[in-house]
Amino acid sequence: MQKRELPAELRGTAFRVSDALESGVAAHRLRALDLRSPHSGLRSTGETPTDLLTRCLDLVPLLGEGRCFSHTTAAQLWGLPVPLGTALHDTNLHVTSTGPTREPRRPGITGHRSADALVMNHLGLPIVSPLRAWGQCAETFGVDDLVIMGDALVSKWSPHRPARFRTLRQLAQLVQRWEGRRGALALREALALVRLRSWSPKETELRLFIVRCGRLEPPELNRRMYAADGSYLGRPDLAYRDRKIGIEYEGDYHRVSASTFRSDIARRERFADDGWRTLRVTGDDLASPAELESRCRRFLPPAA
Repeated sequence: MQKRELPAELRGTAFRVSDALESGVAAHRLRALDLRSPHSGLRSTGETPTDLLTRCLDLVPLLGEGRCFSHTTAAQLWGLPVPLGTALHDTNLHVTSTGPTREPRRPGITGHRSADALVMNHLGLPIVSPLRAWGQCAETFGVDDLVIMGDALVSKWSPHRPARFRTLRQLAQLVQRWEGRRGALALREALALVRLRSWSPKETELRLFIVRCGRLEPPELNRRMYAADGSYLGRPDLAYRDRKIGIEYEGDYHRVSASTFRSDIARRERFADDGWRTLRVTGDDLASPAELESRCRRFLPPAA
């Protein structure tokens, strides 16, 4: 027997079972195999989603007033970096109740409460602001992971404009408001280490390693460098201009992209011709840092 088509307003989106019944859909139709149940009391068409946005959209009919996506869920929706382990293992959706409605208690949902969360409409979803998500992540993140997210907020990592700031001022205001809450100390420590012009999580991780390695001076980040004759050399990821030392983090894209590979070689040769030394660092170096620490202490300037 051919399945009866759903009403137009229920197609292509998650919907509540109660709404479908009120629209005249028979109960047995809602048990058909072409529908999935993303959460108790909901039905949706299509395959089970693996992407975060679709999973959040599936939950919208059950959110109700005064609830929004928050914490690591919000951070990822804003295009901000979260630790790989968090992304892999914390698969629950984080939802915060901002009004009298209690926090949700459902399988697959981690509920929270907040009386003052700034909620924005983003991607068709109610989501806490990017800064609020940073503060909420301080409840569970270590300092370095908060620095990485903070660097992202004051740079252009996110494709979403509300998650891109030009100064540290807004971050400092959030940290001030966060005093007395869980994660306030880690957030304050992270703010002191956040820098403009870091362009990737690994660049931030490398910078933090260098600064802590023998109390070394912090490097310049992604600044244009010129030779003595005024010719343009390039932008090292990190640099000590006075000593003519550049540090480059070499991710896999430097190896697999032919154009990037050739461009990297040409740039290194320009720097070498001007008397620069380039230290190249990979993920393996950061994972087993003993040799990298030795190299840093040999070639990089100590703190004054």
